[in-house]
Amino acid sequence: MVSARVVIGVAALTTTLLLAWEVSRRSADHVVAAGFWFDAVTFEAPALDATRGGPLSASERTTVESLARAELAAAFAGLRLDVTSSRTAHYRVRVVQAFPPRQAIRGMAVAESRGLGAFGGEGAVDFATLAALAVRFAPPGTLRADLVAAIGRGIGRVAAHELAHQILPRGDLHATTDVASYDFGAIDRPGQFYGPMQWDLAGPRLREVLGPRVAAVPGARR
Repeated sequence: MVSARVVIGVAALTTTLLLAWEVSRRSADHVVAAGFWFDAVTFEAPALDATRGGPLSASERTTVESLARAELAAAFAGLRLDVTSSRTAHYRVRVVQAFPPRQAIRGMAVAESRGLGAFGGEGAVDFATLAALAVRFAPPGTLRADLVAAIGRGIGRVAAHELAHQILPRGDLHATTDVASYDFGAIDRPGQFYGPMQWDLAGPRLREVLGPRVAAVPGARR
């Protein structure tokens, strides 16, 4: 049996961590770290058959990773959040080759996240499904290079959506009807991979929680 002292002690520690995080978050120059990485991804994409030029080459794999990271960083540009490769960052999203079959989930699951309170959050993104969708929604005549870019772009945009879930655990992130927004709840849309994207209803909330990034003053000393 867990003693009352232990329960009280854990509750007190949690409260202390929450308060410390809140104070730190409100600091004008505090920047939150978000970890993003590809976790043993093989880059196998059956959708890239002979008619699409075959499997991804080594250079194309590098392009997918770099564009995914660039898209994720662009989604939070101007806010106090840094996209890193740290696997111990406050918020974390990893890319896996594919999710295992899950009978309890209806339809297509391409990403998931869970909030960890004062400890941030963690999530994952399914590479294989997103690659297949990028091929499916490619406009007629799409060049190979543009298709590769769309895969990376789609992964980065889904990762941004998952980070928003972690940062904004309360409220309905999917309330928007803007299909060209990071907020939108459905993944099966051309705009996930092609064309511009922006925040809709989640934008003001993210700015409130994260705060605007303070521009560095030339010659200023920290």
